Amino acid sequence: MQLTSILVIIVTVLTLLVGVTVLFGTKADKDTKLLSVKFACAALGATLWAGSIILFLNLSPDATAIAPFVVSTIYISGMMMVVAVFSYVAQFTGYKIGRILTMIFVGAGVILSVLIVVAPQLLYSEIKLNSEVGNEVLLRAEWLYITYVVFFAVMMSCYGVFLFIKILSRPAVKVRNICILLLIGFGTCGFISMCFDLLLPLQRYDLIWIGPLSVAISIISFYYAILRYRMISVLVDWMKIMSYVVMIAMMSLAYVVLLFVLSIALLKRAYIPVADLILNFAMITVVFAMVPALSELMTNVRSLLSMNAIDISYIAKRLKRFSLGKIKLKELTVFLAEHLHFSYVGIVVDNKLYGSKDVVFTVKDIEIGAIENKNAPDQVWEVLKNGGGDRILEFEDLRAIVDLKDMDGVAFGKIVFGASYQGAEFDEEDALQLEMMIGLVAMAINPRKGKN
Repeated sequence: MQLTSILVIIVTVLTLLVGVTVLFGTKADKDTKLLSVKFACAALGATLWAGSIILFLNLSPDATAIAPFVVSTIYISGMMMVVAVFSYVAQFTGYKIGRILTMIFVGAGVILSVLIVVAPQLLYSEIKLNSEVGNEVLLRAEWLYITYVVFFAVMMSCYGVFLFIKILSRPAVKVRNICILLLIGFGTCGFISMCFDLLLPLQRYDLIWIGPLSVAISIISFYYAILRYRMISVLVDWMKIMSYVVMIAMMSLAYVVLLFVLSIALLKRAYIPVADLILNFAMITVVFAMVPALSELMTNVRSLLSMNAIDISYIAKRLKRFSLGKIKLKELTVFLAEHLHFSYVGIVVDNKLYGSKDVVFTVKDIEIGAIENKNAPDQVWEVLKNGGGDRILEFEDLRAIVDLKDMDGVAFGKIVFGASYQGAEFDEEDALQLEMMIGLVAMAINPRKGKN
C-alpha cells in the first residue's frame, strides 16, 4: 500500500473519532450542542470525502460497477463538509446574515447533489480504472462542474470574510484567537482542497489525496481551540479521549512517514506489503498502549530515587487514589514513607495507629512523648521524647508529629514521621512541600469528607 493512502486513512480515522467525541462529549446549553452537531456533520462529511477518494484511487480495474457511486460520494460529501463548516462559523460569529446564507447554501447543495446522482454525465465524461497509471475521472469543464467549483469558492470566501470581520471588530482576546485558529486551520485546508481537488483534477487526477490529507491541519487547530480556549464545552473525560486520539494519530503519522523513509533508504523500495503494515500497526498500537504504564513506572522510580527531594507532583497525583473507605491506611503510610523518604510514617485516626512498619509503641505513648513540644503544634517537631525525658529505644527513630486537620481547621488525627531516610537532608523548600503534603494527606483521608 502506498504511503499517501496510509496517511489519508489515518487522517480519516482521526477526523471521524474527533467528530464523534465532540458530538457525544458536549453536554451544555442548546447553542453549544448545536455547534457540536454542526462540527460532527463537517467531520462526517470530511470522513466520507477522504475515504471515498482513497477508495477510488485504490479501486481495481474490474470495479467498474461501484466506481460511479464512489465518484458521486466524493463530490457530494465534499459539499456536505464545506456547508457544515460554514454553518458552524456562521453560528459562532453570530451574524444574522449567516443563517440566511446557510439556508441558501444548504438548498443549493441539495440541488447540486441531486444533479450529480441523477445526471453524472454532466460532471464527467469517463471513469478510467488502470492499476498501472492510476485511476482517474475525466471531468467536464462545463456548467455543472464550474457551478460546483464556484459554489465551493463562494462558501470558503464567505467563511473567511465572516472570520476576518469578527477579528477586525476587536472582540474579546479569547474569541479573536479562536477566529484566528479557525481562519488558519479550515482556511488552509479549503485553499489546498480548492487547488488539488477542484482545479488541478481538470488536468491530472492523481493528486486529489492532498486535499484530504490537509484536513489534519483543520482538526489540529480545532482541537487546540477547544483545549486552549474552550471553544466548545467538552466534558473532561471526553476531552481526554480526544487528546489521546489526536496524540496517537500524530504519532502514527510520524511513524508511518519514518517507516517509509527507512524502507526507501535501507530496502530501496517505496511500497510496503499490507501484511507488513498490519504487523507494524499492531506493534505500534501495543507500544502506544504501554506508554501510560511505562510513564507511571518511570515517574514512580524517579520519585523513589529523589532521596534529597520530594516529588510533590507524583505524590499529589497518587494521593487522589487514596481514600479512608477504599484503601488501608497502612498501605498509605508505606507509600508516604517510600516517597517522602522517611524511615517511618504513621497515621493516627480514631485512636488507632497505622504505620509503615510494625512498632511496639502505642498512640498513648506518642501523645505523652509529644507534650514537651506542645508550644509549637503546627510545626514539624525536632525530637519526640516520652514524659520522663528519657529516650525510649522505640522512639529513637521518631522526629516529628503533626495534627491532621479538616477544612475547618479541626484536628481529626495525627501523622508521625521518623528520621529522614538514609540521612537525606531536606532544605526549606522541601519542608514547605512536606507541609503541603500533610495538608493533602488530611484531605485524602478525612473521615468527614463527602458527608457535608
